[in-house]
Amino acid sequence: MSEFLIPPVSSKPDRPRPLRRLVFFFSLTVGTILLLLFGLFLGYCRYREHRIFSNMSPALRADFERWYNKKVTIPPEILQIPSFSSETIEAVQAFDREWAVSGKAVEELAFAWQETQKTISVGTSTTAPRSPSLLEWRPRLEPVRPLLKTWREVVMRPDYRIQLWIIPKRSPGTDSLVFDTDSERRINRTATLVALDARILLEEHREKDALENAETLLAAAQLGTCYTAWQRLIFSNTVNKGLDTYVRILANLSDPALKEQARLALEKYRKSGTFGSELPMDLMTFDWIAMSREASYRGLIPDFQGKTGPEILEESRRVQRAYVEQYILPKAQSSLEIQNAENALNFLKTLTNELDQTPEKSTGLERTYFEKIHTRNQAHRKPTGLERIFSERIYYLNMAVLFESAGPTREMLQKLQARDLRQYDLLMENLREPSSSTGI
Repeated sequence: MSEFLIPPVSSKPDRPRPLRRLVFFFSLTVGTILLLLFGLFLGYCRYREHRIFSNMSPALRADFERWYNKKVTIPPEILQIPSFSSETIEAVQAFDREWAVSGKAVEELAFAWQETQKTISVGTSTTAPRSPSLLEWRPRLEPVRPLLKTWREVVMRPDYRIQLWIIPKRSPGTDSLVFDTDSERRINRTATLVALDARILLEEHREKDALENAETLLAAAQLGTCYTAWQRLIFSNTVNKGLDTYVRILANLSDPALKEQARLALEKYRKSGTFGSELPMDLMTFDWIAMSREASYRGLIPDFQGKTGPEILEESRRVQRAYVEQYILPKAQSSLEIQNAENALNFLKTLTNELDQTPEKSTGLERTYFEKIHTRNQAHRKPTGLERIFSERIYYLNMAVLFESAGPTREMLQKLQARDLRQYDLLMENLREPSSSTGI
């Protein structure tokens, strides 16, 4: 039977091969490095989260969480696209024609007047050059009077709102870029000359005509139901000019009929929200809805209902991008127009890409998160592997940065509204007095 037995096998253990040992240590090293990177990136995210939210007050943090998580119902009047009568459209087209003729003269004259006011305010009696008297500005103002007349005919229309200036269908080729401020600049320059004309009329003791100019300035700043924060900031200058004109007129006005006319006009624009009103939602949501207004006039209707704040931002960005691609870039002719259109398109594309990457610190009003994205010229890089893993948290933190960066604008709007309402109250108090005084 011994021949059928299996011979004993040596039990000497095998030694690990050098290659297997090398692979083992390599894998261990790579795993350790990955864990270390993971921990460092996680720590960095926690650190950034602490830095971001430490700048927020408890109330602002609660507002952000509500904006980020809560689906909102937009009031129908906010989403409704305002329509304007054919007469109003014709009036603004007439203004556009007049601007083509005398717009340059308006800009130069408004600039000259503003420079004169700066000289008066910063100069002294011995160093400041002599400033022309108000009556000496009358002949300089006469060549642009047709434009001032057409401007008044536009803003005094019963259906006028500031959105009238951004309707692309008011005339061919008037589609505007996302950050185009041409219409606002025209209004600001024209308003400067209307205010100057009112002061000249007051010098000529034509209080009734001066009051018409003062009301024209307030009428030009009627906001409507949906407007951007930028538009509110721009048109606040027009409101300020109008209120300042009323102050000058009422300081020595004694005619009861004219005082009643002024009171009714001021109350009218107070009720319409010209001096500011409570927003129906947070500023960030309201702003991004308003940014899509131009696209809506071209039939690119966004779907904002039942969405969170970030979802509304994304929807607005999508519609604005389609608007630039379909209606602005194809019609751009000069190299400057093409460059501006491409810059606007790149901004809208980059915004979403940047929101998916590691957050940056907001530095306040001087460089908001919008400006950081808009002015960055470096090529867009794709998110790294760790950024993909933490993409949801990174997106959350970047939205927090974006929300917090709107704080300075929010505060500025509140200050402007408080200023205008305070001036309004002083004017109304003056009008209630038996006789006018200079105590405004």
